[in-house]
Amino acid sequence: MEKAQRLENSLIGMWRREGQLPANVFQWLKLYENVDDAFSADNLNRFMNYVEKYNVNEPTNEKPVIELYTNAFGDAVVANKLVSAMNDPATSTAVKKLQAQQVKGWIKRRIYAGDVFTILRRYLALVLEQASETAESTLLQKKQFAAFISKDISPEDFMSRVFKTVPNSASEEQKAIAAKFNAFYQTRG
Repeated sequence: MEKAQRLENSLIGMWRREGQLPANVFQWLKLYENVDDAFSADNLNRFMNYVEKYNVNEPTNEKPVIELYTNAFGDAVVANKLVSAMNDPATSTAVKKLQAQQVKGWIKRRIYAGDVFTILRRYLALVLEQASETAESTLLQKKQFAAFISKDISPEDFMSRVFKTVPNSASEEQKAIAAKFNAFYQTRG
């Protein structure tokens, strides 16, 4: 493992001397393949360091690290991983910088608080579905469904309001969540 680490460090040094774009290094390190690997302390800190030095040397081509992570994994997944990584002393400094970049990116893209909550709510629905091993709704899903109902979301507009899609374009996972919501909704009526 130590040899692999030394090899990777020497490659990163070579890429830095060559002025390789952060997006290329992100690809070469295969950080896009697995969100957990991408946010491991070693990978996160090493990549942050690379990009920060790149941005100092190439201020006209400055690239926020958060953009690469968001393009690979999406806003909600990245936001969730940042919250998780915040409690790790090995990543908390990098995470604070990434969270600041994320907020600046949202402002630049005109994504406001309500939109952020929509993104996170959509992601939460998917996470809760993945945690559910049966066709029955879990307790947390029921709480989320009750919150949806309190916001006047019905089975008819569930897909468009929660997932911003139409039923024909929905994934199987989204359809399963919609079916559970529909069953929950019917028991409430």
